[in-house]
Amino acid sequence: MLREIGWGRQVIVSSDPKGEWVPLARALSGQVVAVGPGSGNVINPLDEGTRPPDVDPATWRGLVGSRRSLALESICTTLRPGRVLDEFERTVLDRVVEAIDSGDVVATVAAVVDWLERPPSTLRDELGDAGAEAPTALRLVLGRLVRGPLAGMFDGDSTVALDPVAPITVVDTSAIVGAAPELRAIAQAATSAWIDATLRSGDGRWRCVVSEEGWDELRNRAQARAMDERLRMTSQWRCSNWLIFHELADITQFGEAGSAHRNQVKGIITKSAIKILYKQSAASMALLDEIVRPTQAEADLLASLPQGVGVWHIGESTPVLVAPIAGPTAYALIDTSAGREG
Repeated sequence: MLREIGWGRQVIVSSDPKGEWVPLARALSGQVVAVGPGSGNVINPLDEGTRPPDVDPATWRGLVGSRRSLALESICTTLRPGRVLDEFERTVLDRVVEAIDSGDVVATVAAVVDWLERPPSTLRDELGDAGAEAPTALRLVLGRLVRGPLAGMFDGDSTVALDPVAPITVVDTSAIVGAAPELRAIAQAATSAWIDATLRSGDGRWRCVVSEEGWDELRNRAQARAMDERLRMTSQWRCSNWLIFHELADITQFGEAGSAHRNQVKGIITKSAIKILYKQSAASMALLDEIVRPTQAEADLLASLPQGVGVWHIGESTPVLVAPIAGPTAYALIDTSAGREG
């Protein structure tokens, strides 16, 4: 990423759970956005973003509405793990997004919760007796962002904005690394939607978006769909998406074998034109063969590579073995082995 910045790309690190990217951002006079209790920062996952000049207002409203619907679904499914939205709850979220679009509801989670507390009679009629509890259920779920330990971080208007001219922006989530898993997942969902609003702006910048905990970010099915869209829109949005997995075996955590969720995650990996592979455990080799199809010699090599040396697959070209070299100034900023080596 340091070298990509040298070529004029802007780098966005969507989540830095260990604070490892912060020294690099500060050394380059980049932007660091802290997320977590006490940070004072609010990130609004329902931000509209900036309409690209070549997109007409009607089309833009549709795109923003779809993104807001996906963001709300992602938050709800994160707060209710293992439970998907039913048809009545989807209807409620559709009407919420329409109310935001018409200006009847402010585009914040707090305003959505207020609207759900007193839903219009037309919605109650549409839901009927069978769906009468859907607004209350969603209000209780989303209300957890407004009250309690999650309050004040993602429920109001954004107090920070992505700096479009910073060489690198790092979302520092180290303050919540030991927090409940749902808080980390909510932070990922909110910042992902916030970043997508910037990517859609069509401001002419070329960006690299790094998902430091890609395996964790894709646990949520709605997040996986959002990432799938981002990969499909790389050319139009001028973004290169980098997802980091500890090892390929991590994807076995996503849904059941053969499920739509796991297949979507596998599709995200196979659609990626560049794959960088480091030393793999025996548990990952079967998945590696399925997704990357390495030669036997390459597979043998991947079982014994030294730290930091990787095999780069770039499109259909011959794989290349790469040992990165950094000068002392850069190495001091990117070395994360001090705690491991003593």
